[in-house]
This record gives sequence, structure tokens and C-alpha cells, in this order.
Amino acid sequence: MGKKLESAIQKDITDLFREKAKMQVLKLRLLGIRGIPDLVLVIGQGKILWMEVKRPGKELTPMQKWFHKIDRKSVV
Repeated sequence: MGKKLESAIQKDITDLFREKAKMQVLKLRLLGIRGIPDLVLVIGQGKILWMEVKRPGKELTPMQKWFHKIDRKSVV
């Protein structure tokens, strides 16, 4: 597979979910806010799925880990 850029991986994921699952996929680009996931998948019935995309071998940043922890606590 080589060393695919994270943006290319995100595009592949976005295309797959939009075309195969007919889901709405939003790419988050909030300037100045670190730690938020790269993609939001709208899965229906008012539910969303946050998705953080990493290249193989890359780890979450401390801010990304913090967001995941906070998000897990807010599940209803």
C-alpha cells in the first residue's frame, strides 16, 4: 500500500461511506481547535460517528486522546 497520506486515506473512507452506505460524511476543519476528529459520519436517526484517521504506525495526540475520553463520557 505504501505510505499513503492521511488526506488520501480520508478521501477513500469518505468515498466509501458516501457511495456504498449512502451516508453523509463531513470533514471537520475547525481552525485553531486541536484534537477534534477528522470526519463526522451521519448515520441516521440523529446519530453521528466521529472518526479520527491516522496513517499506519501513527498514534493519537494527547489532545485527540482527551477528546475521545470526553466524547465517551457524553454518550447517551
